[in-house]
Amino acid sequence: MSSRTSYTPDIVELPHCPYGASCYRLNSQHFMDYVHPEGHKRSAAAVDSDPVEASSNSKASPRSPGRQAKKLKRSLGDDSSSSFLSGKNDSNLSANLCESIGLYLTTARGIDAHFNDAAWTCDFKKILAPEMGNLQTSVQFNYMFDIPGG
Repeated sequence: MSSRTSYTPDIVELPHCPYGASCYRLNSQHFMDYVHPEGHKRSAAAVDSDPVEASSNSKASPRSPGRQAKKLKRSLGDDSSSSFLSGKNDSNLSANLCESIGLYLTTARGIDAHFNDAAWTCDFKKILAPEMGNLQTSVQFNYMFDIPGG
């Protein structure tokens, strides 16, 4: 006999903390984003604390990009293909999707067009446009990949 467990689509299973029982993290948001072993000292303290108070006292943003991405994925459903995202409102959709996860990916010149999918990328003119509001913080990452020609 096999036992069956019911699936509730509203519940998202959290990943296990990569540090396990030796987790040293102090951020209460970390404990809301990852499962820790039972009896973990910091995990118990973080669960007992008020998350609103903890986030208002910390310098970090109260929104977690990982959580926002999961929420966005659930709201879009399983059909998040490019055909679903294409259409006349690509720039508005792009801004809405990027804003909901708090991350903007900029377009790049000189690469294949499918890497600059309008659903996930914006150019700097769009990001810095007055309609987007005031820029609060910014970070830039530059990566170089050696892609062998085939």
